[in-house]
Amino acid sequence: MRKSIFQLLCWILCLMPTQLFALTINETGGWFESAYTTFTPVEGAATYRVRIRPMNGEYVQLDAPLVRNYGTYGRADAIGLKAGEYQFEVTAMDNQGEPIPGEMAETQPFVVRAHDRAGFA
Repeated sequence: MRKSIFQLLCWILCLMPTQLFALTINETGGWFESAYTTFTPVEGAATYRVRIRPMNGEYVQLDAPLVRNYGTYGRADAIGLKAGEYQFEVTAMDNQGEPIPGEMAETQPFVVRAHDRAGFA
């Protein structure tokens, strides 16, 4: 009986790191011609590929300086966007630049607004 309980406990503990460190989106928002998303870092990820797309459009990868890892969370910013509805895709990448299997997340759609420049010199 003790051996069975021990084996069950070991099995559960082996599964936990995958669930604890899975890539998840924490927060996403759009503003005036810009957008951001924050996400949980993944153990073993060397970098993150972040792409953005207008709804029903094609994904475009963000430049590396716009994607940052602060240790406890990651953040990506997209700038120069037209008004509309968008969606981010975040993928954890290994040391060889390959996607880590199962470590990809998409945000819910969000709205980016146009910046009114009328009346400014």
